[in-house]
Amino acid sequence: MRSIRSILPRWLLLSPAVKRIGRQGVADELQAEQWHELYVAALFENDPARTVSSITEARTALVKRARELFLAGGNHLEEQSAIDETLLALQTFERCTQHVPRPESMPPRE
Repeated sequence: MRSIRSILPRWLLLSPAVKRIGRQGVADELQAEQWHELYVAALFENDPARTVSSITEARTALVKRARELFLAGGNHLEEQSAIDETLLALQTFERCTQHVPRPESMPPRE
């Protein structure tokens, strides 16, 4: 069985001190933290009924941030790569959650 670390993007495993995103300083880091927090919240959502909305919320924040970086110009290669990896990981996670039986749909144990 694979661990949760296998679906986390590599950048997420780095310590916060190592992650320096962009050259815009604190503002970029705060905006990056927003989508990062939503992504982690979606991964660890305990309520199966809310998982889909958490994934959608995280995806929306990622796409919004990608657009902001595109329009801002400049060199944001690290964060853009992180966003790409995260979107792929989120898509994989979403597919996995679609195939997990919900407790209410499982037959009762005898």
